Amino acid sequence: MNCSPDSCSNADAPAVPRWASWVAAAVALGVVAGQLARLWPLDVHLRDDAFYYFAWARSLAAGQGPCVTDGVPTSGVHLAWAVLLSGIAALAGVASLPPIAVVLGTGLHGVAAALIARAFQAPVRGAGALAGLLYLGSAPLTNEAMNGQETALANVALAGLCAVHRRGTWWFLGGTMLVAAARSDLLLFALALALAVPGARLRRMFAFAVAIGCYALWNVWLAGTPLQDSAAPIPWLMAQERAAAGEPWVDGLCARALPTLLGTRFRTWSTPLAAAWLLAAWFGFRRGDRELAWLLAGGLGLVVVHDLWRAYPRDYYFAPLAVGGALGLIRLFAHAPRLAFGVAALALLWNIRHAADPPRLHGAQREMTMAGRLLDRFVPPGDRVGCFNAGIVTWLRPGQVVNLDGVVNRAAFDSLRKSELARYLAEHRVAWIADNPVQLAHRGVHSCGRYFGAAFSPQDLVEVARFVWPGDPGRGWRRAGTEWLGLYARDGHRSMLAATERMSDLGPAPLGDRFILWRARMGEVLRDRQGEVWRADADRVFVLQVARRGVGPWQLFAGASALPLLTLSDR
Repeated sequence: MNCSPDSCSNADAPAVPRWASWVAAAVALGVVAGQLARLWPLDVHLRDDAFYYFAWARSLAAGQGPCVTDGVPTSGVHLAWAVLLSGIAALAGVASLPPIAVVLGTGLHGVAAALIARAFQAPVRGAGALAGLLYLGSAPLTNEAMNGQETALANVALAGLCAVHRRGTWWFLGGTMLVAAARSDLLLFALALALAVPGARLRRMFAFAVAIGCYALWNVWLAGTPLQDSAAPIPWLMAQERAAAGEPWVDGLCARALPTLLGTRFRTWSTPLAAAWLLAAWFGFRRGDRELAWLLAGGLGLVVVHDLWRAYPRDYYFAPLAVGGALGLIRLFAHAPRLAFGVAALALLWNIRHAADPPRLHGAQREMTMAGRLLDRFVPPGDRVGCFNAGIVTWLRPGQVVNLDGVVNRAAFDSLRKSELARYLAEHRVAWIADNPVQLAHRGVHSCGRYFGAAFSPQDLVEVARFVWPGDPGRGWRRAGTEWLGLYARDGHRSMLAATERMSDLGPAPLGDRFILWRARMGEVLRDRQGEVWRADADRVFVLQVARRGVGPWQLFAGASALPLLTLSDR
């Protein structure tokens, strides 16, 4: 974006104090390094959705097509990031994907900051660099940029579009195609910017239509339909859930509209930068510089799509709003420099306040890891396993896992809409289901038990084993029905597990722990020398991640027995 000559920086212009830039840079580097160091192990810090990308990239790199579920082409991932990961898989090997995705996201986060610094010119020298550093130094944003998904690349694409779109229609077309490939909902920002230049709206709307057409053709080529496979399932499932709960549509809309009206999503990354965006849009609108106001309209559209239509918001959906906030700060220096200095100081304090925030922990995903690694101990080779949350399990058990919520499997979604999921499982020889029990219930967000068919009951599935991480720091915050991940058999299928096996060591687990198998009786307590580890709430086979506590022999006891059932090795 270019500015008018009287607002451009020059040698005599005031400058951001050097100390402020150095402090912002130190905070940004500290945040990036701290978040990166605390992001391991990845299975509980990257969302399950990231592993859909890894599985898709592995399949494409191996010449098996753009698939997550084996043999089912899907467009349920954002193209640019997925193809980029496929190239990495082909060059560096499949096993490198999760850690390289984190490192690549970190690098792209820095690229987005650099593009932000160059997007606007302001009468205060160094304002762009300061805004980029304040963007980079937001701990929640940095954490999401490392999430193994398309988030950082999407922000790069949006910042790039904002930086070049005024150079001409061809630049706008190229930038719009890039944002569509990076993340399709960013087309809302492209539409806003198409309308932001009055004298070129017709040409830019035509270019926008061309980009939309190319996006649709990409999806048709990948999976046969113009829209991404992931576009429809979540809104449909959420609407069905509200209907099943008897929630009036208007009441639900009003409840979800409140955070939208209060600007909660805009403040997720930095409240001061959100304020800078609003102030810059206001000053600009009054003075004929309405670009930030149009961009703000695109941001509101993004919030409406995810909060009100899809009704399934995730923080990373709103990460692009941070780009608008940083650009707003730069433009605020052009309209009200003193106010901009004050907002920048508050943004720096906000970053310092949140610098030590830990990465988000998704503890329930450890049980997905356990299932993915250990299913073959229970399930005969070649048997297919269905999962609603299929990312990690698919990644760890390639070729034998079927996605059931339809996000990356359109055939499964078609069966969901017809309430014929049980028939789908039978037709595709899916003999087992591995997921949290809430997914099999007839009520609850994203619960899909009602879609198996009218004759289906969760009792029709035989629970073979429960995967549990007793040491999950967030266990007390889990919602009902996610306390463990169960393995369920369909149609009389039997586990390979020996019926006489009481307890055994299944090998090393993350954090220096061990996976152990325990055939428990209801009410029986598993203990180590420090006390209770887990209390069985059913006669069941449990697979547990057990941590060493204290010193001396690493021994496990069950019930009242004074003799250990198992002595574990540190190796």
